[in-house]
Order: sequence, then structure tokens, then C-alpha cells
Amino acid sequence: MSVQRQSQSPQREQPPNTVVPVKYAGKWIAWNQDRTRILGGGSTIQEAQAAAQAAGEAEPGYEWVPPADRRIVGPSR
Repeated sequence: MSVQRQSQSPQREQPPNTVVPVKYAGKWIAWNQDRTRILGGGSTIQEAQAAAQAAGEAEPGYEWVPPADRRIVGPSR
């Protein structure tokens, strides 16, 4: 099972159909600059920041992923 990624940052749009693995549900994740790869995650944003720093990413993006049992419903693009 996977969780659809919900954008929290209007400045950086994700590539269409990017899927976040369910293991990150309810956690913070760090993306690479292109938002094509998850660098790591954790229960706090500080843990996600540490993962991005460990990966050597200069300009990571951060996002909180909703729990897997929640659905995000809205208009499609």
C-alpha cells in the first residue's frame, strides 16, 4: 500500500503521480531538490532535516505525510 503525497509547499510542485511509501504515513519526510527522491523521514521535522543533511542535499523540501487511514479528497487538476 502507498500514500499519495499531499503538497504542503506551493513554491515546489511535485512531479505528477509521485507516491509516498506507506512507511512514511504520519511522519515528516525530506525530499531532494527535484522532489523525485525521498531522502528520509521521522516523527519530527528535525529527524527529516537530519536525514536530508546526512544525504548531503543542499536544498531539501520537507513535508508531513497524513496517516494512511486518512484520505485527502478534493478537486482534480
